[in-house]
Amino acid sequence: MCELFGASMRRRTNLTEYLKEFFSHSSKHPHGWGLAFEKNGDIKIEKEPVCANESRILGSIIEAVPSQKVLLAHIRYATVGAKRTENCHPFSGCDNSGRHWALIHNGTIYSGMELLKYRCLQKGSTDSERIFMYLLDNINEVLEKKKRPERKRAL
Repeated sequence: MCELFGASMRRRTNLTEYLKEFFSHSSKHPHGWGLAFEKNGDIKIEKEPVCANESRILGSIIEAVPSQKVLLAHIRYATVGAKRTENCHPFSGCDNSGRHWALIHNGTIYSGMELLKYRCLQKGSTDSERIFMYLLDNINEVLEKKKRPERKRAL
């Protein structure tokens, strides 16, 4: 199974030491790593399909991450999907209102017919990416319903 790290802080906080500790567990989760953080007002996603302990770039990325209010990190133990960048978490995208979303996931989804339609749309081959796409579509449906004028019912 994968391992997840998330931070949601009231104030910007330096998370460097927490990230170093988290990624030190990667020998048990050797199939990739990922990180989502804010930099200069944008959401930055970094990920790589190698064991975090063996990455040539992760150490410098961790050192360069500015203090954060919100951050997600993931180390992958592949159960679904090959060891490829497209299958590393986090998955990210924007809803129809322009809000940015990111997802990290641990586990395997063994059912879910509503997820099948995303197999031909996704970049990678994980159930986690399909879950993200499904959730984003649901968010967009709610946004669309809020735009429509409410119909008055005749009595």
